[in-house]
Amino acid sequence: MNLKWDGIRVPISFQVDFVPKVAAQIDAVMAAPPPPRPYMASAQFYLEYGLDLKKAQGWVDTALADKPMPYYLLLLRARILAKEGDRDGAIAAANQAIAAAKKVRTRSPRIGRIRTVEPGSHRQPALMTQKSCPSEEPGAWRPWP
Repeated sequence: MNLKWDGIRVPISFQVDFVPKVAAQIDAVMAAPPPPRPYMASAQFYLEYGLDLKKAQGWVDTALADKPMPYYLLLLRARILAKEGDRDGAIAAANQAIAAAKKVRTRSPRIGRIRTVEPGSHRQPALMTQKSCPSEEPGAWRPWP
């Protein structure tokens, strides 16, 4: 923050330690009996601020038990495992996330239709637009310039 008065600028910096307060609020919400609980948001906060990763992993595992393999939870699980140092578990979870993401039904904002992305498909959803055209390589797609 800067204070400016009559051509003089004085920089002022301050820090707020909000992590313990938010962590206490998260623990209170997660201990409350009625579901639904914010498993993913809580686990992401604990991961980002380096708090109890075992607790975050437990929340992700609970959320995965409630939902049938959403890719974003699998990716979060892979990130937690990687930060814990479990390289093999992180790679396995990341591969599961990739496989689950390839099966997701996506809606194209330009075309307005729903399509399913299958594994091994020659179309990549991030590159698909209404004006997509084949490149010189067979089976490869690229957007128009």
